Amino acid sequence: MPEPHDSLRNAFKDAAEAGQARARPVPASVISERGSRRHRRRLAVVAATACLAFAGTGAAAVTALLPGSDPDTGVPASTPSGFPSVLPSSSPLPSFSSSPTRTTPPASSPPPGLATGSPTGTPPSSPPSTAPEQPLNSSPPPTG
Repeated sequence: MPEPHDSLRNAFKDAAEAGQARARPVPASVISERGSRRHRRRLAVVAATACLAFAGTGAAAVTALLPGSDPDTGVPASTPSGFPSVLPSSSPLPSFSSSPTRTTPPASSPPPGLATGSPTGTPPSSPPSTAPEQPLNSSPPPTG
């Protein structure tokens, strides 16, 4: 089916024909000048980056070689005066008396009620405790 004549469509066709008639290719000298300019810029960026990298490496090497600067150690080489060189034999921690009652489960077994992560679902075997376990928050047995 033929399309009806549209004035806007005809105006676009006329503009395209006029643009094609006036279009000229860019001379090769202009294109080569653009390439040369871009090449010079790339070389300048690479040279500046290399200079900064070498300067940074050189500064780090000089800093490491200077006498009196040791970046690896953060503690003094000798013990300052006034501080004991050996810890005292008596411990500042309070001593705990061993009692026959146990309020916490042994370190080798998990707390009651927590999953052990066993894929078979069987509880892990642990050596039996020598002290009878008592529930938490219970009062001591009456003495008398």
